[in-house]
Amino acid sequence: MYTQCPHCEAIFRVSMKEITTAHGQLRCGECGHTFNAMNSLSSTLPGELEQTTTPEEAIANKTSSAPIPSESSPTHPQANVPTKAYTHKPQSTTPTQDRARKYMLWSGIGLVTLLLLQTLYVSRDWLAHQPATAGITRSACQFLGCSITPKRDPTQIEIISHNVYAHPNEPGSLIITATMRNKASYGQPLPLVEVSFLDKDTNTIALRRFRPEEYTPKNRADKKLFLPNETLYFRMKIKDPGKDAVTFQFNFL
Repeated sequence: MYTQCPHCEAIFRVSMKEITTAHGQLRCGECGHTFNAMNSLSSTLPGELEQTTTPEEAIANKTSSAPIPSESSPTHPQANVPTKAYTHKPQSTTPTQDRARKYMLWSGIGLVTLLLLQTLYVSRDWLAHQPATAGITRSACQFLGCSITPKRDPTQIEIISHNVYAHPNEPGSLIITATMRNKASYGQPLPLVEVSFLDKDTNTIALRRFRPEEYTPKNRADKKLFLPNETLYFRMKIKDPGKDAVTFQFNFL
């Protein structure tokens, strides 16, 4: 006996025993719906299917648990269709691309190196005054021919002794003598020496400044740098500021 599901028109071969046991109610193996098999029970295949298939083909293609394959249905994919695994293959570079990458790499390294050298050159004075980098910085500048501005700290210069007295041969003139020493552990430029005369109210009534070339001996080898712990004798002539000047003082600039 044959019956047909009214929902999906799937055809099944059944026995009267199965229909009787199920009271005529069967579940479609194609769509899963329950239907009354007695309404479409027939001893032959439905007329529509007989026009295209034989009973043997219909019986072979239908079971109570498997649907009839439909080529037009997009919801039932074909079985046993081999799939091809996709493998990503890295793209190979051309010699031109390799050369371009190497050029960009070396150009970047060159620019970074140039920037670093410029930074070191601009900061050479500061580096030359640091204990950790002073030696290598001075050696590098000596090799490259660049100059280093000496560190200046006038507060590290002290007066050891001083004196002021009238000039023995020139009336109205005074002789100023002083001995100064560089207490710093490094050489620094010779200072500008300022001598000022004060009245009893500490007001400045006379002032004179002496450049290094004015107070250093002419036979001195280094006329610009005051060496560490060096003692330098100072002797200069100035005009007498008058009786109102009761004291004087030294400043280093």
